[in-house]
Amino acid sequence: MLIRFGGFYMDKKKTIVKKAWPLPNANVLLSKWEEFRIQNQLKKSVQRELVVETFFSAIQGHISIEGLWSIVKSKNPAIGYVTVYRTIKLLEDANLAISRQFVDGQTRYEVSGPLAPHHDHLICLTCGHIMEFECDKIELLQREVVKQLGDFTLVDHRMDLYVNCAKGHIKPCHPQL
Repeated sequence: MLIRFGGFYMDKKKTIVKKAWPLPNANVLLSKWEEFRIQNQLKKSVQRELVVETFFSAIQGHISIEGLWSIVKSKNPAIGYVTVYRTIKLLEDANLAISRQFVDGQTRYEVSGPLAPHHDHLICLTCGHIMEFECDKIELLQREVVKQLGDFTLVDHRMDLYVNCAKGHIKPCHPQL
């Protein structure tokens, strides 16, 4: 099994094995957003575009609306929380963002849709770190289970593993590479 940290895969020994799946190119995502905006007759605004560009540039990981607002506000203090909230909801409608709620109840967002590769999550209950990973064996087993249970077609799934750090850290103990 390989674990993805940032843009790299690592093995159990935390040795970098290879570059991770390519993250969606921000320009491709912006193009998909522009198609959605035009198709839905949404006006182009400087504030909304800044929120969209900032979200797509923060592709690696999961970000809350508050976190995104903080980044956007540092670039343009006039942008309000509601603008960020509504823009994220539009990105969800465009299938370019998906909300995730982990055990802490905080809603976070990540890039979604056909441009974003599937991955699962390992969430530390001790320090709050969220690690994305891919495991071909798990994916295969899930398809086999669906097949064995009847005449079903697997459309989508989500797997979140909740764990405690072995060291019991209070602060994040797994820094990103």
